[in-house]
Amino acid sequence: MIAWVLTGLVAIVALSWIFRPKQGYTPDPDDPLDDGVAAPIDREELERAEREVRGLGATTTPEEERPEDDWGPGAPKS
Repeated sequence: MIAWVLTGLVAIVALSWIFRPKQGYTPDPDDPLDDGVAAPIDREELERAEREVRGLGATTTPEEERPEDDWGPGAPKS
């Protein structure tokens, strides 16, 4: 009897979790590319990030290319 009650409770919780309302953002009505499926891409931030890593090799770490960005414990003081 207790097993049936527990199974029913687990089923109710699982179904309520599966069919819960989706929590998202409200699409921007002025943006024709914002379809409401995913958060829009910040193009300016993407361009800044691409400029930052442009010219780095695939196996190069940023510290090898830009020693001025080296910081943290053990970093040499300039």
